[in-house]
Amino acid sequence: MSHKTSKVLIASVIILLTAFSFTFSQSCSLKTVGLSKTNYQGKEGEVLMLQMILARDTNIYPEGIMSGIFGNLTEKALKNLQKENNLTQSGTLDEQTLEILCNYYYECPFQTLLIDNGSSEPVYEIKALQSLLSFLGYYTYPSITGYFGSVTEKSLIAYQKANNLYPTGLIDYDTQAKLCATFNNLPNLKPVKAVTPTSSLKVSCYASPNPAKVNEPITFYSSVSSGTPPYTYY
Repeated sequence: MSHKTSKVLIASVIILLTAFSFTFSQSCSLKTVGLSKTNYQGKEGEVLMLQMILARDTNIYPEGIMSGIFGNLTEKALKNLQKENNLTQSGTLDEQTLEILCNYYYECPFQTLLIDNGSSEPVYEIKALQSLLSFLGYYTYPSITGYFGSVTEKSLIAYQKANNLYPTGLIDYDTQAKLCATFNNLPNLKPVKAVTPTSSLKVSCYASPNPAKVNEPITFYSSVSSGTPPYTYY
């Protein structure tokens, strides 16, 4: 093989590798250089994506809170990532940190099909699912548990219906693909507060007999009126 041919082959390989690297980096949706604790308003979706990526590594982000709010714990996690990769520990998403995240850490969190509540320990993917559904206004439970229970199932069904998916309440192939598409689009999304319906619901409770004597059996009765059914009460 001549030196001229060798140079052409080497140049071709370099061009191919450069093209591959460019294509890979273009697929990463993280994009805001300078994202930080004091500069994230309006970028909550991208912060949530960042937290989901960081939370995959418990050594970097042991708390694993995925809220869309860039607070002290997210800043600390970024510093841990920067320290591990010999970067300046600024706690800010600078260009070098962004490159590291996109090339080595960026991945859709939803890799497992048919996740359920069979685990005895909180599962990262379920926490990521609950956090995403909460951000989108589907998951209304007050805490992110990491356990797949009835609230998560109902929230996932609501997400599936809203996205014209079959409402299985599980992570099937179509749901997995849609969740990953939603994840990749997070920088363009804003947090949605779950709507709490208002109504003129009236609840009353009374005892019989009333007044009662000492040691006399008492029966309590409750009733509900108005409001918008269906509803339950205890």
